[in-house]
Amino acid sequence: MCNDMAHGLGSNPANTKGRRALVRALKERSQTELSRQIGVSQPTISYWASGERRPDPIWRRQLSKHLGIPETDWMTREEFVGERASN
Repeated sequence: MCNDMAHGLGSNPANTKGRRALVRALKERSQTELSRQIGVSQPTISYWASGERRPDPIWRRQLSKHLGIPETDWMTREEFVGERASN
């Protein structure tokens, strides 16, 4: 199921560990292949990889499973610090 609403806009999402892992993974497989595996459109993968948009938490979970990375790798520093403070 494709869901183009899967990407949320963030204030400065460009350089999370998750985005860098996604860019590395796309050297080994196509955006189309990954989009089919995750269940989003190819342009959505492109937006995420470029840092133009960020995946919402449900898509972060899916991407993390496929990329073998922790979900926290998608968080910005501010989000990570905020989550740690609330725990």
